[in-house]
Amino acid sequence: MSSSVFISHSVSPAELGIVYAISEEAARRGMQPYIPDRQWNPEEQLPHRIYSALQSADVCVAVATQFGTQLPWVNAEIAGALAKPTALIAVFDSTLPVQDPQIESARVTIMRDNVPATLARALQKIEQVRVEQTQKTALTWLVVGGLLFLLTQGDK
Repeated sequence: MSSSVFISHSVSPAELGIVYAISEEAARRGMQPYIPDRQWNPEEQLPHRIYSALQSADVCVAVATQFGTQLPWVNAEIAGALAKPTALIAVFDSTLPVQDPQIESARVTIMRDNVPATLARALQKIEQVRVEQTQKTALTWLVVGGLLFLLTQGDK
């Protein structure tokens, strides 16, 4: 089962390396990354293609540097992730103050002096979401299979 990873970003050159590294590593691990384009007016609502990708994502990784969370599209994408049962991973600069406890608990701090460690922590959280999703799916099928078995035994 392939997980989809929505990667929100503010287009800051300081974070694009992290954005693409997360995307490439997620793809290498069999996940489907989606990096939204910025070919739209941030004063408008999220375009359907971006909204749809966010709604179908298993995890949303929000990558933001110092001024990233002040941008309308980053806020709209984070709000979209928080509005549905999508796992959120906030890969933020240490300078970003976070008021929301849900975002703070999902935070991975960008360590500029050790970017590989930042990537490893973010990917570890993504992998954890994928494992939890696989376990939930397996449990669901186990329950369904057990119910079907019980129903078929009642006919005998």
